[in-house]
This record gives sequence, structure tokens and C-alpha cells, in this order.
Amino acid sequence: MNRDDRKVFLHAGLIALFVVIAAAALAHDIPDCAMVRAKVKEHGKIAAYAWALANGYSPKDIARIRKACGV
Repeated sequence: MNRDDRKVFLHAGLIALFVVIAAAALAHDIPDCAMVRAKVKEHGKIAAYAWALANGYSPKDIARIRKACGV
């Protein structure tokens, strides 16, 4: 393995690390609780749950948001 190969692997590793960190940051993002409560009140818990699933939230994410926002 030459020096250029090591640079390529180092850069690839750094890019992968940044992608993982960015994904983790997005996964832990909690939306505004006032907005969540208003939408749940407007549409109901079942419709809000279905919307969240359809928009990429996992059941674990939804449970975390429900706990944090008290809905």
C-alpha cells in the first residue's frame, strides 16, 4: 500500500464518520413540542402516528418524541 492509497482510505473513513455523525444528529432531533401537540390535537393520535411513520420516523423515534412532548 502506497502513500496515496492511505490518503484515499483516510479520506473515505473521514467521510463515513461524518455521515454517521450527521445521521445520529438528525435521528436525535426533537421537533417543536408545541407544534407536535397542536397537530395531534387537530388530527388525532392515530393520524399523527401514521403521518410520522410515513415521513420516516421509526416507532422508537415516535415514542421518544411522545415522551419528550407529553402527547
